[in-house]
Amino acid sequence: MKYSRQKDEILKLMRSGKLNHPSAAEVFVAMKEILPDIGIATVYRNLNALSDMGFLKRLSFAGEADRYDFNLEDHHHAICLECGKIFDFDMKLDGSIEKELGEKSGFSVTSVKYIVFGYCKKCACGK
Repeated sequence: MKYSRQKDEILKLMRSGKLNHPSAAEVFVAMKEILPDIGIATVYRNLNALSDMGFLKRLSFAGEADRYDFNLEDHHHAICLECGKIFDFDMKLDGSIEKELGEKSGFSVTSVKYIVFGYCKKCACGK
């Protein structure tokens, strides 16, 4: 990995846990406090480079800005439909969906990532 201070600082920020599955725009805002002269293009370029190199996971959801995750372990996500917050969850699932998909369509499942949509505790209380 070619060293750059910006890349190093972005990785430190992501590892710090201060941001929860941030978009590039959220990383940019946080990075302005650390490196006031950083540009949004630099943030995008470095987030993409860090994800391409395997230091971050890029999370893509249809119609939404990509998010970035420092947790590289296999895990699933729950997304609040009200505030957009993303929560990690690591549950062992029984594999019945993968088995049924294979049996009915012949599709060979190699990995599964579940995305669950609903309302977080804070947003559900207002409903």
